[in-house]
Parts: sequence; structure tokens; C-alpha cells
Amino acid sequence: MTATVVSLASRRRNPEPTCNCPRHSLDALADRVRAVLDTTEGELLIPRDHLADALADLVTTTDRLLPQTERTKP
Repeated sequence: MTATVVSLASRRRNPEPTCNCPRHSLDALADRVRAVLDTTEGELLIPRDHLADALADLVTTTDRLLPQTERTKP
């Protein structure tokens, strides 16, 4: 016997606010980078704008999670 699994989150009228903790932010960043890679799967060359957007997203997320002073501490 099989059953289709339906996420309860998709049925909510008011979705939960997104969490901005470092772990969830980095998970979301990884998902966004994977999405960029999925669009170019099988290609030999990745368009520069795809990589530039992923890099900008990475830098923005890192700056938000780790202020400049935190990154320089050993």
C-alpha cells in the first residue's frame, strides 16, 4: 500500500516566518547555490552571471551572519 505525502506547511494559511539563525541562513544559502548548479547541470561552462549571483549571495549572507570583526578573530 502506498500513500502520497503532503506537507502540512503547504496547507497553512499563514506560513511561519523564516528563521534568520546562522544554521537556517546557511542551509538556505546552500539551497540557492544548488539551484544555480541544477540549472547548469550537464553544461561544460557555467555562465559568469550565474556564478556572480551565487558569489554575491554568499558574500551578503556571510556579512550578515559574521560581522567584519568576528571574521578576523582566531
